[in-house]
Amino acid sequence: MLKKLFFMALMSYALIAETVSFREGKYVEAVNLYTYRDGNVTYTQNKTVVSYKDGKKIVKNDNNLTIYDEENKVLTVINLTERPEIELYFSLTKALFQKDFDLLKENFELKQTDAKTFKFIPKDDTAKFIDKLELALDKEEKVKVLTLEFRNGDKTKIEAK
Repeated sequence: MLKKLFFMALMSYALIAETVSFREGKYVEAVNLYTYRDGNVTYTQNKTVVSYKDGKKIVKNDNNLTIYDEENKVLTVINLTERPEIELYFSLTKALFQKDFDLLKENFELKQTDAKTFKFIPKDDTAKFIDKLELALDKEEKVKVLTLEFRNGDKTKIEAK
């Protein structure tokens, strides 16, 4: 009986979880450095797990962000109530990959530049952290490229695979 319950729980998790493979490019203004990483991100209702190919992992669960090294040892835990810009980043990427544009209306004005490209203009407190947010979809209406430019000069480009 326990095996059946475990299997049913595992199957229901797989049905509600959404996983996206990606290539992430980051530019860090402070040190004039570009970095690239491959990985995948899995979204469930209350949890986001980012797993990089090098073995490192980031888990956002409720108001905490936990960063693990390649041996699954905790490197740091961040309380997201103290770091609203990180909370905003994770909320944004989840909403964008799930194309939940209604969730974004509170923080952005949406401008569709063509059938597959969207620009999000930050408003209110969001403009303190983000300069520019763009989303491009592929033929199947899935996220192709997500580009974020931050007020501090940093940039992130996520290309879904």
